[in-house]
Amino acid sequence: DNKKMAEKIYQRVMGEISAGAWETLAEVEVKTLGELLDKYLEEHSAPNKTKKSLVRDRGIFQRIRREIGEKTPLDTINGDMISRWKHRRRVSDASPATINKEMSLLAHVFALGMAWGWMASNPCTHIPREKVKNTKERWLTDEEESRLVAASPEWMGQIVVFALNTGFRKGEILSLQWNQVDFKQGTVTFWEQKNGGRDTLPLNPPALDVLRKRSALRSISSPCVFTTSNGTPFSSRNINRSFDIAVKKSGIEPLRFHDLRHTFATRLVHAGVDLYTVQRLGRWRTLSMVMRYAHHDVKSLKTNMDAVFKIAEK
Repeated sequence: DNKKMAEKIYQRVMGEISAGAWETLAEVEVKTLGELLDKYLEEHSAPNKTKKSLVRDRGIFQRIRREIGEKTPLDTINGDMISRWKHRRRVSDASPATINKEMSLLAHVFALGMAWGWMASNPCTHIPREKVKNTKERWLTDEEESRLVAASPEWMGQIVVFALNTGFRKGEILSLQWNQVDFKQGTVTFWEQKNGGRDTLPLNPPALDVLRKRSALRSISSPCVFTTSNGTPFSSRNINRSFDIAVKKSGIEPLRFHDLRHTFATRLVHAGVDLYTVQRLGRWRTLSMVMRYAHHDVKSLKTNMDAVFKIAEK
């Protein structure tokens, strides 16, 4: 802020450079996007996340490397570049919720990049998130369940019944192994959870009945509970294809496999189970997440309103 002083320093430095006495500063090494993503996976995802989350991060990063550029210098990445990337994800039919999850992950990557001294700012900071439509969740009635099971192959029907009576996610069902099942106690144990803990959950009679039927067909070649006749585990693609065919055949469209988990929570609430227990049985992290799945119908609301009336009468 002192021009005369700046000119004196400038002249002195130029003289030292001419005399060969000036020690030039090494150029700052500019890191690339690919290097940052690799560091994030190695130093954050691998030690802090579950194997499933680590695989998810790698998959998202593969797309980011391809679409934004593996060799893109970090100091050239700005908000406009991120905004254009988000627009490309939108036109590729990625859902708003998916885009928001990817944006949150990328924002955290850049935040750690700043903490590591690789970036001066976070280009995701001022990029707005997508608006997620709060659509009504879908759940099955008893009559729709019967039609769906009847329209399914036997193995698919078993998976449908098991999902409806446990609330397990599709990935949890496909990866379920016999060493997690305790027939004597009537429980299933999940060894690795997102919070790093272990959960042991009770099973009701319909779920246990499915496991006993699967046990009679147990394959020596695979530790998995749900396998094909050849002993190989079902893939997510197998499930999706068979489920969609059964849904269409039963005439209860629209329905996604994940709606079976919605149905599990909704039926618990309709049966009068408190939300904390629903949260524990479904292993949701917060009660607000349970509220998204646990729906009331008019009949259940009327039952509870009548209960208030009876208390008031007393």
